[in-house]
Amino acid sequence: MAEQPSSIEENITCCHDILAHHDQDEGDPRFITYKRHFHIDGPNGRHLCLVLPFCGPNLHSLSNYMNSRMKPQFVQALAYQATEIIRDLHARGICHGNIRPGNLLLRIRNLDHLGDQGIYRLFGQPKIEEYKTESGKILGPEAPRYNVGFLDFMSSGEDNLLNELSLIGFDHAFQISSSKTIEPLTEFLVPEVAVRKPASPASDVWALGVTILNMRSGISLFPWHVDCPEYFITECVKYFGEIPTSWEEPFYDEQGRPTSDKTAGRTRDVCDKTHSLKQWIRDIWDEPTRSNENESTPAKPFFVRDEDRSHPRSHDWLSDDISSIINYDPKT
Repeated sequence: MAEQPSSIEENITCCHDILAHHDQDEGDPRFITYKRHFHIDGPNGRHLCLVLPFCGPNLHSLSNYMNSRMKPQFVQALAYQATEIIRDLHARGICHGNIRPGNLLLRIRNLDHLGDQGIYRLFGQPKIEEYKTESGKILGPEAPRYNVGFLDFMSSGEDNLLNELSLIGFDHAFQISSSKTIEPLTEFLVPEVAVRKPASPASDVWALGVTILNMRSGISLFPWHVDCPEYFITECVKYFGEIPTSWEEPFYDEQGRPTSDKTAGRTRDVCDKTHSLKQWIRDIWDEPTRSNENESTPAKPFFVRDEDRSHPRSHDWLSDDISSIINYDPKT
């Protein structure tokens, strides 16, 4: 994390201290802030470095529509876990502020007893590639010399992954007792934050619902081009109607971000199109469920391949649960 403002480090250390106080006996493995942290001063400035325990893959890497997806019953189990994690985090007085698939990880069996060769035996040798400039010029001191590829947890022939989730990414977290207006993040766009209203536990709940949809479908509820608050609100209106009048929707600048400068800003374009969330869920493609598939919990994640066909009733549990999570009341 390069050149992060002091508030980022303060957020992380504050959350770490609060969680450590609540779980002082053993520590709750569901909440991962850091084991220790340090700084490195280099050509690009000062870097905050966090040391985390060895964790498994994040849910973003496990839910890619064109490559592989987790099976519905496994997603349902993980969705229940994720909901409990957010509930218990809020009970500790913390709002996460960046709930998304990339911040939810599967835990892994303890491999601390293994040395380098043992890790290589499980997952293969590290894939290292040197950086080269298009012009052929030598890289400057500000650039890394090489890139190390991601570890492929599914490449191991052994069952090392646990069906247990952990939450990371506390750099935008804050105490619920002091809710604040946070900078809208492309990966964490919720309606009230997008229009510069204070984030709250409700923001985490909305993001959790969108995350569950992503886990389930392998794609985002919102199109790829929704990369700014203005476009995001436009898409929300298509699904849920106009945003609450009490939010007093702001003007938007050229980058589609909220601005208080009415002379330089513009109002959001009005769109007459409407979308159905239930229909979006019905259109999710699944692998047909086998009769014996739900008899036991899988020891390792099940995956759905792109060529599988839709199961007609697999949408039922998701549609019922999500409709109570992802919504707002336009009349408020």
